[in-house]
Amino acid sequence: FDRVALEKLCRLRELAGSKMTLEVDGGVNQQTIKQCAEAGANLFVVGSAILGQKDYAEAIAELNRLAQTV
Repeated sequence: FDRVALEKLCRLRELAGSKMTLEVDGGVNQQTIKQCAEAGANLFVVGSAILGQKDYAEAIAELNRLAQTV
């Protein structure tokens, strides 16, 4: 995960407004998804953050909870 993406997301959100979808792909997991959402992303590619877990449903629920706390 490259933290520079957060700065870019913030800037894009400022320019695009709330109606545009901003996606993050790469390194999004339980530790980074909230920061991505706070920076303006509203679509997240989280393959290994789910597939690397024992319980997929629990992993998805946790990621959703973290992304929604913004």
